[in-house]
Amino acid sequence: MFSFIITPFALLGALFNFIGLTTLAEIVFSIANQALLYLSILLEQLQQFEFHKWHYAQTSLVDLTLFILAIFIAISPKGLKLRWLSVPILGLLFLTPNQKMDSRSMRISTLDVGQGLAHVVQTRNHILLFDTGARYPSGFNLGNSVITPYLQAKHIQYLDKVIVSHGDNDHIGGINNILENFQVGEILSSVPEKIQVKVTNCQAGQQWQWDGILFEILNPDKKSTFKRNNASCVLKVSNGKYSALLTGDIEKEAEYYLVKNKKEKLKSTLLIAPHHGSRTSSTQPFLTAVSPELIIISNGFQNRFRHPSKAVMKRYQYNGIKTLQTDCSGQIDVFLSDKIEIQEYRKNAKRYYLRQCE
Repeated sequence: MFSFIITPFALLGALFNFIGLTTLAEIVFSIANQALLYLSILLEQLQQFEFHKWHYAQTSLVDLTLFILAIFIAISPKGLKLRWLSVPILGLLFLTPNQKMDSRSMRISTLDVGQGLAHVVQTRNHILLFDTGARYPSGFNLGNSVITPYLQAKHIQYLDKVIVSHGDNDHIGGINNILENFQVGEILSSVPEKIQVKVTNCQAGQQWQWDGILFEILNPDKKSTFKRNNASCVLKVSNGKYSALLTGDIEKEAEYYLVKNKKEKLKSTLLIAPHHGSRTSSTQPFLTAVSPELIIISNGFQNRFRHPSKAVMKRYQYNGIKTLQTDCSGQIDVFLSDKIEIQEYRKNAKRYYLRQCE
């Protein structure tokens, strides 16, 4: 609308007005104005629909075929009397069942919430949300704009557990939106006083099993006096063959403590970079103890903190660890079962308008 109608006609109107053809100028200006008016009406109507949920929906060849078939039937000649068939065909698209996982399988999705953190850990029958992204003074909320649409697109209505690692805005900001939109079984956090519902303190030693997957809290310890970043809940998830370590914003003090007191539990296949790859984290002793095959960094494009640190990236490279960043990959899904599968949204759903990293 802008490229082929509004802008060209507006420029043409300016040209006609400049050379004195005011009547023609008024006509083309009127066309540009009406086009803009109709566009605004259309956008207002579209705003009523939650199309943003479809952004996360997995579209199969069957879904696409059904959709195209429904459209062709909907525009078929009236005489054929087939248009009513388009309604049940479209209805089939919304009845597609969730993909079921085997026991001892898990999927860890690092959502693209910019400079913040939000992971969804999914087992065969359970869902855990680790951190909720940021909320800004403008009212923009990653819980509302990213996490909720993602979960709803997967037909998830109940969260067995929510873990809020600590009280920084980029980790706790979306919690109220999550509580408004989903039923939650239990909330664990190192800052229960900042959440306005019943919350259990996360403490080292807490553990539970879902569908053959072991979940363990490794930090904070009752004996530690850590505050803020270093008090972040640290969660290890393991199926016996592969494991993942979700670290919140811990820094070198907490890393040294974990290496000293929990070293035997740290080794993991996947490491979520502590503190978004900040230079205050990812110490060499910690990386040696964890010995990950893959590190995922949740960071915003051109963020003001310049995460991840160049020194930390060099350290990852020196240790021969593969790294992925949400600012380049978008959402990153790691499926851990008998083997490891990694999906990067910007590669799997590649579009010409998506920025590509070198």
